[in-house]
Amino acid sequence: LLTHLDTRIALLLALLVLLLLPPSLPVLVTIVAVILLSNHNQRTIVIHSAKNNEWLRLVHAGGHILLALVGLFFLTRFYLAHIAFGNAVSSLDKNDGTATYTALIKAVSINPYPSVFHATLSQTSLSLAAAILNRASDAKQPLNDKDKQLVTDFYQQAIREAKFAVQRAPTSVLSWENLANIYRSFLGVAANSDQWTIAALSQAIQLDPTNPLLRVQLGNVY
Repeated sequence: LLTHLDTRIALLLALLVLLLLPPSLPVLVTIVAVILLSNHNQRTIVIHSAKNNEWLRLVHAGGHILLALVGLFFLTRFYLAHIAFGNAVSSLDKNDGTATYTALIKAVSINPYPSVFHATLSQTSLSLAAAILNRASDAKQPLNDKDKQLVTDFYQQAIREAKFAVQRAPTSVLSWENLANIYRSFLGVAANSDQWTIAALSQAIQLDPTNPLLRVQLGNVY
């Protein structure tokens, strides 16, 4: 059983983790377990001087309430973000690009930490830009100024979100492969896109050197 001092230190560390690190379900479950142990432990402690320790009990109670509120806040954001991402996946299955994009923007705004959110948004942005170009090509008409700006914005967002995915998960092969695929779509269009593609694929190969598909992709780029 945790000592009274141990539980106070554990609760303080839990609060710092919630404030400084990205929220995650295992962390929240661990914090709840610590709080339950703390409450159980406090019931086993005999307080010899109720008057002298009254303020300590108030501080402990206030700390528990604050920690519970902070945990509830992050747990709610964690849950709502994944609900939005689930809606994005459902819209993607229905081939509804606009609804997919809107749901992904919501998910990222609520919880910007999961790399899969950014990677999916980068691919969606790239697909929306391609859809605008294909629509103009099918109509055999040049892009108007509004569509040109949309395509530019979607391309920039695709690169930006792919980079965010790598920043959130720098050891993820999928994040680096996604970034390489985004850069690869600009081959022959944007300067240095070939070098960026090769660099991203090379990093992915370093993380997963036995994956033959990554080397095939790199060979195709060369």
